[in-house]
Amino acid sequence: MNLRQAVSSCPQLAGSLQPSLQALAPAHRRSIVIADAHRLQHSLNLEAAISPAVPRMKQWDYALGWESADHRHSCCFAEVHPANTTTAADVVGKKRDVQSWLSRNASAVRQLAHNTATRLNAPVWHWLATDATIAIRKGSQASKQLAAAGISGPKRRLELD
Repeated sequence: MNLRQAVSSCPQLAGSLQPSLQALAPAHRRSIVIADAHRLQHSLNLEAAISPAVPRMKQWDYALGWESADHRHSCCFAEVHPANTTTAADVVGKKRDVQSWLSRNASAVRQLAHNTATRLNAPVWHWLATDATIAIRKGSQASKQLAAAGISGPKRRLELD
C-alpha cells in the first residue's frame, strides 16, 4: 500500500495529497533529499488538511510517500520548526497529537508509517530545523526527550533511501 492508497480511506486527507513535493512550501522542499526523484511519489500538508476540523490540535507539517531503494512503499513525517531546547516539548506534543489523530481517522497511514519504521529500523518522524543554529545537542535533555518520543532530529535535511 502506498501513501495515496492509505490516504484514500480518509476523506479529510485525500483531497490534500499532491504529487512529489508539491504539498510542501517551496522553501521546505530543498530540505528533502532522495537519490532518485522519481521514487518520491506523494506529499501531504497535514497541517492544512487537519486544522480546519481540529483547529486547536497541535499540527505536524507534512507526510511523505516514496518507493524505497528496495522497491517498497514507505511513509514518513516531517516537521519544519526552529530548533532550540524550548521548542522540543512542542514538537513532541505535535507528534503525539497527530499520531493520535491518525490512529482515529487514518489508520492506514499510521500503519504504513509503522511498517516503514519497522522495516528501516529508524524513526519516521523527522524534525527539520529552520533557524541558523541547531541549539539542541546530542545527549542533552531535549535530545533524550526527542529520542524517547521517536523523533529524529533536529537536522537540516531529510535523506530518504
